[in-house]
Amino acid sequence: MSDSTRTPGDERPISPDWVGLDREAMKTRQEETVRRMREAGERWREEQKRSEEQLQAFLDRHADDSRPAEGKTQPREAKQRPRPQPLIERLHVENLKSLAGRHEIPLAPLTLVYGPNSAGKSTALKALQLFMHAVDTGRSDALNLWRRAFPDVRPDSVVTWERQAEDTPFSQTRTLVLGVDYRLPRSGDLARAELGFQSSDIGPWQSSTIGLAGGPDQARKEFFLNFEDADPIDRGDFGSIGPRWEVSEWSGGERSEPMKRDVDHLLFGDADVHLQRTLFRLAGQLTHFGPHRGNPAEKYSPVDLDDIAGPDHWGIAGAPRWGVAGFEGHEVLNQLLEQLEIPHSFEPTFTSDQGGVRVSDWILADRRSGAPVPLSEVGYGVSQLLPVIDACAHATQRVISIEEPELHLHPRLQARLANLFAFSVLRRGNQVIVETHSESLLLRVRRLVRSGKLLPDEVAVLYIDNTPEVGVSVRRLRLGEQGELLDPWPTGFFDDSLADVLGGWE
Repeated sequence: MSDSTRTPGDERPISPDWVGLDREAMKTRQEETVRRMREAGERWREEQKRSEEQLQAFLDRHADDSRPAEGKTQPREAKQRPRPQPLIERLHVENLKSLAGRHEIPLAPLTLVYGPNSAGKSTALKALQLFMHAVDTGRSDALNLWRRAFPDVRPDSVVTWERQAEDTPFSQTRTLVLGVDYRLPRSGDLARAELGFQSSDIGPWQSSTIGLAGGPDQARKEFFLNFEDADPIDRGDFGSIGPRWEVSEWSGGERSEPMKRDVDHLLFGDADVHLQRTLFRLAGQLTHFGPHRGNPAEKYSPVDLDDIAGPDHWGIAGAPRWGVAGFEGHEVLNQLLEQLEIPHSFEPTFTSDQGGVRVSDWILADRRSGAPVPLSEVGYGVSQLLPVIDACAHATQRVISIEEPELHLHPRLQARLANLFAFSVLRRGNQVIVETHSESLLLRVRRLVRSGKLLPDEVAVLYIDNTPEVGVSVRRLRLGEQGELLDPWPTGFFDDSLADVLGGWE
């Protein structure tokens, strides 16, 4: 279904199965903006000619190129869009906080992560964020990536500790391992990259590995900082000399002699440059939203384009364009706010600039009354959702991870978040990973699968549990062609509603 298609028989222009932008509605709002600009231009009659020229330029920038020539009707053909592919196909996590042991977490273009509180759901998203931060740091400083990746806490406070015997001479953490499987854009091959870390009383140890997934040629480096190897000689005026990193590399399965270094700019050593460039690019394409997206200000400031602009989102001289398909950013936000049934919209205010008329600002207004509303007064849930809408609408080819987007939202609005995420995946090429407790969100995703908007393998429903008997478990619950769950939902989650309904009949 094309962006401007409306399902026959729907009373509402935007049905629950809608995925896309209603361009006709956006065009109508656009024409209203032009009309208001024309009225503002008449108030400056002495500059009427210049105002009209700017209005015409405005119309030209937003002309619908797909409109048929006057007097001709052309059938609109449905565009065959390529199916989305995940930028990251698998996440490897070993011994991070509650995720003790090694876990392979499969990811899809749209991934929903469920599970009880404190089981490790948010830890999985934090693992991806931490790995990408470490990779981005390590591309220029391979020796201090973990110190910079843990700016607020000690690394040993988030790594799972082993139980040690009482006579153990020093404490020892388990080895932290974080990594991803990612697809190479040119060849389509699957690559794997991992970073390891271990802390002890002797000194920190870290490693890096990269190569084709399952391939024999894995480029590996190990870094060890031995505090016991510090130079004991007092250097006097030269100051104290501390320990130096011992760096070893593997080539052809053989380990090189350790070399002492103070500086190392090669995180992965002698590895395929294409593998490294693709990974470094991915590291800069992660946008993460925690459960709290900041306190609402009086006005909304768009998400920093440097953070969300994808590789195909840049214009002349690297200037990002905030908008899609000829529509300005606030117009796209208005369209999605309407689809999400949020009764507010951004309205333009105009000013005269050297005799011309231009949009000087955008204010948030209540569509029911037309009154301007400060962002801090629209409801906490909406203010927290705006950055998520912004990123999902304007980012391209990004990994967007979101913790609990449903906080403070009505269940119907929670369900419509699924349409937003599907739009971001299908139309913007993003990969969306959501940690959530919302049953409404899952039900709407299943409906989108049933209607054919999403394919079953384009959605990963993960359930993370952590029990004393079994420990941590990560399960993928498969979806069928009709959106049905092919695997039973784990006991104790989403089953209380039925028990509450039937409880009075026992």
